[in-house]
Amino acid sequence: HLRDREVWEYLKEIHQFATDETHKEKLDQLFSLVEFQLGYAIFQEIELAKVSISKEPLKEFTFNYNYPGIKINQLIEIEEYKSVMSVIIDEIVNSMSDVFNQSGISISGVDEVVLTGGTAQYFLIQKAFSELFGEKRIIEHKVFQSVVGGLSEYAVKLIRQK
Repeated sequence: HLRDREVWEYLKEIHQFATDETHKEKLDQLFSLVEFQLGYAIFQEIELAKVSISKEPLKEFTFNYNYPGIKINQLIEIEEYKSVMSVIIDEIVNSMSDVFNQSGISISGVDEVVLTGGTAQYFLIQKAFSELFGEKRIIEHKVFQSVVGGLSEYAVKLIRQK
């Protein structure tokens, strides 16, 4: 959306009204991010940071990303991160509970729960699912490959429908 002409023009317009050098610098970094199409590269670094945060017992973590024209050094307080993540985890669990309620299937009727993808590796997600289903029913299987596999199967179904 940032490359959309209207948004891009708006960003250039507000750049001239930046109140100080720090704000101008941040907008310059945003322009570099969009111009050099670095969204995916930064997303990959964010994923690596999430993995580090979820696997290591840290009190704080500094997210670093450096590219010509962009320098990000963001301190992340782990307790604050946990607080924000717990809201998201509650939303996930509540949505899942709604599905169980609507389907008429009880949690006790589930034999296995396969956690897949990067977010499922976060220890608070694993803890929430272990509390709901019991640790013995939680399975990790091809954590990242299964997401790609599922997407490819879905793509094949879409192609066959056409």
